[in-house]
Amino acid sequence: MNNTPVQYGFLLAALTLAAFFAVYFFFSGFNYYNISVKVNAFGLTFLYVLVTVILLVKLSRTQKMDFAEVFQNSFGAMFVGGTISFLCIVLFLNHIDPDAQALLQHQRIEQNLSSLETEYKSAKDPDTETTERYQAAVEYFNSDKAKNEKIFTLKNSLLMLGAVYSFYLAISLFLAIFFKSRNKTNANIRNHTAA
Repeated sequence: MNNTPVQYGFLLAALTLAAFFAVYFFFSGFNYYNISVKVNAFGLTFLYVLVTVILLVKLSRTQKMDFAEVFQNSFGAMFVGGTISFLCIVLFLNHIDPDAQALLQHQRIEQNLSSLETEYKSAKDPDTETTERYQAAVEYFNSDKAKNEKIFTLKNSLLMLGAVYSFYLAISLFLAIFFKSRNKTNANIRNHTAA
């Protein structure tokens, strides 16, 4: 495999879809929403950083990269992988198995109601404003509007993609700073050994 961001992006997309379908086939039941959130928050974050670091290490062995090149390579790989996998997942949940999306929505509402109740009960003496906000939130989550709302509408999908791209930007900035300092250290070592 060539060391290009696009090829590593396709690898990330394949690994993301493998994780999605593993959760879908093996955990599509009682805790589908919670497991999906944990896999996205922890598993995929680790996976994306690991694959991007492997790409950058391989590239830094063959060429000297400045801050912009490291940022471009890391963001490019994550952008390609994240966009392809997100679009495939949205198409799958909207058109192939909308029941899975309905299950996610139902479990998301149940999770939110449970969190609201726990938070409200933990308040020692809730004032009237807190009680009214709690009741309004419970009323909303129990409404038909909330229950029939799709997670992956165009608006929600664009918001999610914006959040994901912001996350990729942050990771890419961090990696660019790290690999820029790494390239300086390697250059200093090469200069001292050559002398």
